[in-house]
Amino acid sequence: QAPLLVATPHQSSTADSPTFQQTRPLLNITMLATIGYGVASFVIAFVLAALLGSDGGALSKEFPWQFRLAAACRTPVLMLIVVPLSFIRGKYTLARRRLRRYLRGPGGKAAAIRHAAHVDSISEQLRAWDRGGRKRKLRTARSNWAAMSTKLGSNKEECNQIALGHMNEILDVDEDGLTLTCEPGVTMGELTDELLPLGLMLQSHIEMESITIGGLAMGFGIETNSHKVGLFQESVLEYEFVDSHGRRHSVTKDQPELFYALPWSYGTVGFLTSLKVKLLRTQPYVRVEYLPTSSAAELTSQLQRLAALGEGQAPDFLEATLYDRDNAVIQAGYFDARPSTAAPLNRINVWYKPFYYRHVETALRSGAFQESIPLQHFLHRFTRSIFWELEDMIPFSNHPLYRALWGWLGPPEVSLLKLAQGPVIRRASVYAHVVQESIMPLWRLPEGIAKFDDWFGAY
Repeated sequence: QAPLLVATPHQSSTADSPTFQQTRPLLNITMLATIGYGVASFVIAFVLAALLGSDGGALSKEFPWQFRLAAACRTPVLMLIVVPLSFIRGKYTLARRRLRRYLRGPGGKAAAIRHAAHVDSISEQLRAWDRGGRKRKLRTARSNWAAMSTKLGSNKEECNQIALGHMNEILDVDEDGLTLTCEPGVTMGELTDELLPLGLMLQSHIEMESITIGGLAMGFGIETNSHKVGLFQESVLEYEFVDSHGRRHSVTKDQPELFYALPWSYGTVGFLTSLKVKLLRTQPYVRVEYLPTSSAAELTSQLQRLAALGEGQAPDFLEATLYDRDNAVIQAGYFDARPSTAAPLNRINVWYKPFYYRHVETALRSGAFQESIPLQHFLHRFTRSIFWELEDMIPFSNHPLYRALWGWLGPPEVSLLKLAQGPVIRRASVYAHVVQESIMPLWRLPEGIAKFDDWFGAY
């Protein structure tokens, strides 16, 4: 037999060899150099982005120093930290959503059983609060930073919080009856993924992908097809909610006092657990006509004319964007089966394309034109730019170089922006920044434009 070889203390290992001893310092130096280059590159990019994008020096001294410092660092923090984190979180959310959908299956009896169990859980939480003497106010357990609201605070820590995070399932899509039944936590992005392959969409399909259908139902929802179908609340056929006693209610127009009290109630009547809404049949493209106007009177006249056209002639979508007090561009959209020579294809949401509202602005220089946009791109045309907010946060975000290097990462998530803000900065930001919606009759639009120009002067 071959002799057994045993290592002894006198035999040298690879780690003790002279060659390895010489190589190890070189490896350490290379690693330190790599880390140093990475840190230096980050610092240089941070400073450069701060210099190019900050507006901290323009803020009044009345704002606390913490807020002015945060404003000076806002652009690099967003660009180098929040945007990459938002990209990672978005991919994780998308993967989890698709896995959840795959495991659950497409609605049916199993979904109904899960939903009933979820509603029972909510009812039991409310009955326990009721038995305990109703000592604290009721709120959802959703973290304030995760909501779309710009409110200063929620005071949820002082309230009895009801867990609703599991209410996020599509329960039924009736393709023949053109209705959808789902839980309130389902987002516009999820509904787009579910409905568009079926040639369907919500009667009022909101632009922002992260907005939930429950928020629209209990809050306020308006869309660019509202001149034809009304507000979001007019698409609701049935609400299901649980009241403060833990009782479950299904409400239709047969109970008008309660049915019409739920929209705009912001959850004060009860906790929404599901709703049934109307759907529309779609075409794969939207042909958009861009019509520039040069005065508030002309804008109003054109919008009134287009909105009043008869069935089959009025645009399916109608909106306008103002770029100063006088100049605006009307966007009239019509469902279409395919692009044409007169209306060439434009995939507006591809990451390297200019922001949509900047693309629309070109009509002020070039004159009226038209193009065909894929329906999914059109429905979420303002997601990449957070309407026109992103250029306020990252002033060069529409520059071709930024779009080439960072555009594929997408926009920062509003929830992550709020999560990173402390109470002092959060309070100050509300008074340095306005998010305001206003509803007015179309014939009073010139007066509304004049007032907003006087109050804000921001376009």
